[in-house]
Amino acid sequence: MTIGSSGVIPPLFSLGDAPDAAYRNLSSDTPSPPARVCRVFAEELWERYHPYADKHFLSEIRRDFHARFWEMYLTCALLEHGPRLGYAVACHKPGPDVLLEFKDRCIWIEAITATDGDPAKPDSVGHPDPAKPGQIPDEKIVLRYTNAIDAKYRKYLEYLEKGIVAEEDSYLIAVNGYPLSYGWADPEIPRILKAVFPLGHLQFIFDRKTLKRVETKHQFRPAIFKSSGKDVSTAGFMSEQYAGISGILYSRANAYMTARPLGSDFLIAHNPMAGHPVRLGSLAADREYVAKPVDRDVYKLQCHKGVLRRYSSPIYRLLTFLRRFLPHRFLRARR
Repeated sequence: MTIGSSGVIPPLFSLGDAPDAAYRNLSSDTPSPPARVCRVFAEELWERYHPYADKHFLSEIRRDFHARFWEMYLTCALLEHGPRLGYAVACHKPGPDVLLEFKDRCIWIEAITATDGDPAKPDSVGHPDPAKPGQIPDEKIVLRYTNAIDAKYRKYLEYLEKGIVAEEDSYLIAVNGYPLSYGWADPEIPRILKAVFPLGHLQFIFDRKTLKRVETKHQFRPAIFKSSGKDVSTAGFMSEQYAGISGILYSRANAYMTARPLGSDFLIAHNPMAGHPVRLGSLAADREYVAKPVDRDVYKLQCHKGVLRRYSSPIYRLLTFLRRFLPHRFLRARR
């Protein structure tokens, strides 16, 4: 990206036409106190990210704020942890959003945000209905995740065909679920896992005689049926078809999530069928999920603590929440 002969970084926020309501809110001359904190946070990320941004970034963030914010946040999080984990960060264009270069391998990362979809279509996720507080459209949410993953898998095939991504490179899809309605309402496990592993609802198995619970497991759900009757696979990580995808990096990071360190909510789901997997601990994350074979065609999903797990403690999250309401001057002093 060209900054100009003066070396001055162009502003992230400016007045003028902007289709995205979130951008207009943050760029206002008189933002609310929470919006002011978010704006400062986004501008701090921009100071670090601008050398890696493409030439369309400043125009596109006005049109789709969260999608471009996610690319910026993701890149800054990877930059923050790169020195400790031993990789260099690059953003080559054309190509996936981020490239991590280790001494012995490369990991490409393509970012995408999962959204509710077209409200005119029956499989879209509607906004929460106050009259039906207990009804969460689980399968529709999973379908939105599968749609996002499939879109970036098709991009992977394009990168492969053009020679941008090499056969021996690893490829992660970084899905952000913040724009998705009910994204906060994950069940007993993160719902993103149900988009790549054949996991249905949680079941409790009881002994008929003693009435004691003898087993807890998830239903086997290899597919979800759309309203049209077409089935969509939810077992992509159990198929060699998706062997090119090394895993999923999932997050709900957004401009309101000003916690440090960056990436403290990152979740990584590893693909057991990947041709070029990503090793545990290669990236900073809160949790990493790995499917281990226990029998023929039978896998057990295991959760491993990520290198950032200590930042997920209840006390840390409470402090992060309270920071939203502290004066901006205090926030900067603490960083």
